[in-house]
Amino acid sequence: MELIVFDLDGTLLNQESEISDYTSETLKLLAEKEIAYTVATGRTLHSARAILEGHRFLLPQAYKNGVMIWHPEQSRFSSGALLTPDELDHIVTACIRQSVTPFVFTLEEDQQHIVYHPPLQSGVEERLISSLGIEADVSTRPLTELPDDAAITHVNAISRSDAIQAVLNSVQDEPHLVAYSGTAWEGRQW
Repeated sequence: MELIVFDLDGTLLNQESEISDYTSETLKLLAEKEIAYTVATGRTLHSARAILEGHRFLLPQAYKNGVMIWHPEQSRFSSGALLTPDELDHIVTACIRQSVTPFVFTLEEDQQHIVYHPPLQSGVEERLISSLGIEADVSTRPLTELPDDAAITHVNAISRSDAIQAVLNSVQDEPHLVAYSGTAWEGRQW
């Protein structure tokens, strides 16, 4: 075996979204045996950074289902797919129609992220920002300030499952979009 690629939620992480002591020991054994490992996840780097820290994840890591690749040794991102202005408009419109707040992630030339969003509508959305580490690591700005030439990596949203399903149904005709939904926080209800 030369390489292991882990998903995070439900695989590498336990129900508290942490790496258990057992898993940490397993990662150490892999490193001792010179078996390389990394992650590929639907999460953002911001929600995974603190979890992975100290566990020797040195290889490139795939985030947002492969849209963003983080190169930890160079501290830089690369991106394979960005949203077009028309795709973004379609997503944002679908979200607003369902009273769902879209969080629009951009990648700046200096490798920093800025998240643009309309006014928050609930305490759940405030907890989403907090849980993703956006408050500390990423600047947030009003959606009205989004530049026309922004490099848009993805859009996140959280809401009732019926509202999210309506958004998914609204954007399913976009040929280059991959939209999915799932439990926002494993093992927790909000």
